[in-house]
Amino acid sequence: MLIRGQKFDIASIHKKESESLVNYYASDNPFLSEGIEYYAIVFKEFLYNHADPQFFLMNLDKQNNILKKEMDKFQMAMQFSFNKGHKTGFLILLKNTKDNHVYDADYFSNPNSLSNFLYSIDKSFGDTVISKNLNRDANTSLINFTLQNFVEGRKEVEKLSRIFFKKGIAVAFEQIRDNIMHTDYQITGYSRMLSVPYNQDFIVTPAFKGTFCFETPNFEEWDIFWDATYDISYSNTLVAKVLVHSLTMAQIKKYSQINASAYKMLQSVLRINNYREEDLIFVVEINFALINPADTSRLLRKAEYQALRVAIANTISRKLQKYHVDEQHILLVHS
Repeated sequence: MLIRGQKFDIASIHKKESESLVNYYASDNPFLSEGIEYYAIVFKEFLYNHADPQFFLMNLDKQNNILKKEMDKFQMAMQFSFNKGHKTGFLILLKNTKDNHVYDADYFSNPNSLSNFLYSIDKSFGDTVISKNLNRDANTSLINFTLQNFVEGRKEVEKLSRIFFKKGIAVAFEQIRDNIMHTDYQITGYSRMLSVPYNQDFIVTPAFKGTFCFETPNFEEWDIFWDATYDISYSNTLVAKVLVHSLTMAQIKKYSQINASAYKMLQSVLRINNYREEDLIFVVEINFALINPADTSRLLRKAEYQALRVAIANTISRKLQKYHVDEQHILLVHS
């Protein structure tokens, strides 16, 4: 890939990439840290489910020591993969080669350009090239250590490192769009309640993206899909629907008094707090879709359901900061 009208030699590309990576780590952007925290849950559950029988014959202290080393090595490996992706993103976008596809500057203003670019990585590189880039250093250390006590560790580490590789590419893309192309996305507008874009996918959790669906003044609905760090073949697999209702405490009491069951349940849950009649309560429903195992990259793991609920709640809490809404005014329910 090459951006029309932009020419950089290798030395300047490496300099810009290095400076941009330093700037990222000096910022308060939680993209990487939240990703590591989220996927640590996935990886730890994998370890328990794939432990060699001898592992459970060890005393508890030894098990915990092994798991601690696993998680320390996991963090270093995913950060290594992220850094490799960041470097690769700068090279793909800025390096001039005879095989480059040339993109105009307005490519970066397309709201879907980042997702499209990440999906193109799978086609451009393929599994072999990506594995060759990632199966070294911190990742090799994690794989070798994992295989001592856990079955199929190589495959799991390679899958997760690929996700963080693409996360690094995503950050590189955004930095180049912001700092080199000086281009904004052409967003048509934002939802009234939670300020999500009408025409662009948005981050909901480190594994899932959201798409605006419907709204009324007191209601908003999102569709949840696997994000672009997964293969494009799963991009349209609906994982869940998130519905957010804004209700006053007076409305909840009114419907509860006429025995509307859902409102009675809300009032029962909320009774422990001393709410005023005019207080807004945001009720967040998470309705998970029924997924055919043949149609998805992987099924959600038991521990991940809870991680997903927490991540969605945190995302919505951040979105509601403009209303100065605290956690006591957000109620999470799920199917």
